[in-house]
Amino acid sequence: HAFPIIKKHLIPITIFLSTFWIGNFQRMICDQIDLCVKKQSIDPNKFAQTGWRLRHLLREERLTLLEHQYEYDPTWETKMTDDQIGMTWDMVNEMIDSGLVQFEVNGHQHLSCRYLSTEQFEHEILLCKELLLQNTGTDSKIFAYPFGSEDDIQPQCPTWLENLGFEA
Repeated sequence: HAFPIIKKHLIPITIFLSTFWIGNFQRMICDQIDLCVKKQSIDPNKFAQTGWRLRHLLREERLTLLEHQYEYDPTWETKMTDDQIGMTWDMVNEMIDSGLVQFEVNGHQHLSCRYLSTEQFEHEILLCKELLLQNTGTDSKIFAYPFGSEDDIQPQCPTWLENLGFEA
């Protein structure tokens, strides 16, 4: 939705990409929680609290909790409207080819780094970096933490990133 505006006004931007969502058309956590609120299985006043709780879980764990505690129905995910469908690799490459958009690493599944083991952290980061390289030719050296909060990282995360060859 933003790309036509970017082209019209010649605005250079960087997008920190979570590669899991490219081309698979599954809902992100905020959309899953929003569906539960709409179905009245989550109190709308607890949206932020529920999001905080769930963003620290791996996708499979999150879906299990949503299904059991909040009566989430995975079939809701198949009813996405056109404005909810995400990007494809062709779209990503079109934006790169414009010369206005660059993509960097944001982790594969956009998981909070707070409780990830070293192995999980490395897998998330390196898989994202590898998919970005394979599909666009971009060899990213920059990482942005999913959710961007100090509460979502561990003290050792910067060292792990440096060990993986990231510069920023």
